[in-house]
Amino acid sequence: PGSTSVDHALGYKRYFNRSSDISLFVEMSEIRSLYHIFGAILLVFLTGILTNEALEKGVLYRFDLLFVVFEKADKVFLIWCSMFAYSFLFVMLFHQYRLRSIDRLNFGVFYVLLLMPFLYVPFQLIRYLQLPVASAAIVACEQMRFVMKIHAYIFEMFRAAHFGETHHASMMMKTTAHSEHAHNRYAYLVRDWCDSWEQCMRMSQLKHVPPTNHSSEYEVHPYHHGHHHHHAARPHAPNTTRASASATHAPELETRNSNVPIVVEIAHLPYHQHAQSFLNFLFAPSLVYRWRYPTYATSDTKSSDGQETTTTTTQQQQQQQLQDREMPDGAYKTNWNNIFVQVLNMMLCLLFVFVVFYRHICPSYERTPFEPFTLSTFVSSVFSAAIPGMLLVMMFFFGVIHCWLNMWSEITGYCDRVFYEDWWNANTFATYSKKWNLVVYDWSLNYFFLPMVEGGWSKSTADLMTFWLWAGMQEYVFWAISGCFYPCLLTACIIFGFIFYSTPFVDNSSRSSAAKYDENEGAQSKRQDMSADINGVWNVFLWVVLFLQNGFFVTVYAREWYAHRAWLDGKIILDPHSWLPWSWQHTLYPNGTTHYSNF
Repeated sequence: PGSTSVDHALGYKRYFNRSSDISLFVEMSEIRSLYHIFGAILLVFLTGILTNEALEKGVLYRFDLLFVVFEKADKVFLIWCSMFAYSFLFVMLFHQYRLRSIDRLNFGVFYVLLLMPFLYVPFQLIRYLQLPVASAAIVACEQMRFVMKIHAYIFEMFRAAHFGETHHASMMMKTTAHSEHAHNRYAYLVRDWCDSWEQCMRMSQLKHVPPTNHSSEYEVHPYHHGHHHHHAARPHAPNTTRASASATHAPELETRNSNVPIVVEIAHLPYHQHAQSFLNFLFAPSLVYRWRYPTYATSDTKSSDGQETTTTTTQQQQQQQLQDREMPDGAYKTNWNNIFVQVLNMMLCLLFVFVVFYRHICPSYERTPFEPFTLSTFVSSVFSAAIPGMLLVMMFFFGVIHCWLNMWSEITGYCDRVFYEDWWNANTFATYSKKWNLVVYDWSLNYFFLPMVEGGWSKSTADLMTFWLWAGMQEYVFWAISGCFYPCLLTACIIFGFIFYSTPFVDNSSRSSAAKYDENEGAQSKRQDMSADINGVWNVFLWVVLFLQNGFFVTVYAREWYAHRAWLDGKIILDPHSWLPWSWQHTLYPNGTTHYSNF
């Protein structure tokens, strides 16, 4: 806290016109071939299942599991609608605070009191209605999504209102806002937060067209600050954006009072505009709240003065004419073919998950409650589940993080579609965990990590606490789905988080060994080759760790799942009041608690 040096490596979320990596890669023939290989694998597995069921049972018996796990869809829809309607109470809560109907302390109390039923009731409904696995997963994931979006809105608007009060007082006293935090080396983040809102508003007032492999709107330059990557950008292809009049009633950047941050002005807009903005936010594929987001053009490309914006160079004019030919009315057309492809990909991912469970996980673990536990069997199960577990993770990544979010981006016109980075090239577990889901990472960065850093916490402590927060949210979803609290993932993240975040896989001293080369001809290329070799080795090691980690989690959670189900069906006798997990009771007391006659 006493340091006077300033670290400008951190910053709040910015929005640009960007496409997902896979959306660009899929245009390459090599990547399309990889996609076709996965499709062929799925086709072979499905054919094997069809043949097995047809020859042994004469019917396609087990495919009804796909429908069983999604049963009670009507109840799931009612729960979702209830959570959707309930979330608008928080908009009303902030409106009352803005009108000074409640003070700051009561605002915090009411916020916690309103949030507690949102955390408790959906979880109990899952248990009471006995929702199947997929239905319970939908409710639990949507509950977490609503909670994160509610917290994002409350955090942004409450901070804006508080910042407005501080800014007004500082202007009256002719002092600098938040001067009491001047000793903090991250005090600039307050200004950066205001700038991030202004940048998003400026981007949202431009009309964008989809970038391509050959021309993208922005060149992205990451700030490297530990394992965090915040993106700065500069205009690269001006022809892909055109000025437009705003479609909402937010303060325009050209006419507003520049002395007051735009987020402060937004915080004092009427309730119905806040409700409309919050409604759009609930369906936007982002967990960081902004009044509006950069979207592709959906109306004629006229600027606010009624004149069409033109470019200055001959090349830009030619590119503009090409775009106008592609979009004759100057409007972005929703690509329904792309939406159909994304839905089809999600269905194929669902089938792939079914194949993995039907052919590998279920046959391997369904009899574990009735077999004695041995260390050799457990270790063998971990290695056997390594590939199926990694396939489940990859199907979740491709089906949800890529296809689902890109589908909603296409529907809403949302143009910042970088929902992940190249996590497959990561050299550390910390980098992998942050790159593979930028949507959740941006939320935790903006509303957990950066506020802690601003408050005086060290970056390493805030980083580790953020990692544990992710683990806690994932553990809650597993708890809601399985019906039993088995914090294996949470415990592993708490223990090994210290190792992953304090001792990265990459050995910097090994990199520095390249200094033994003299500055002769070819020395620089030798250092680059050595660095690439080291990165490749650690990337392979990371993939080995990921495979074994997923195999371990599949093994322990599958054993717990089947032990719990066997007890519910009355096939084994376990103590429901014991603090030990179900699978542990069977392992420690196989003779005294296991009953085989009903099996």
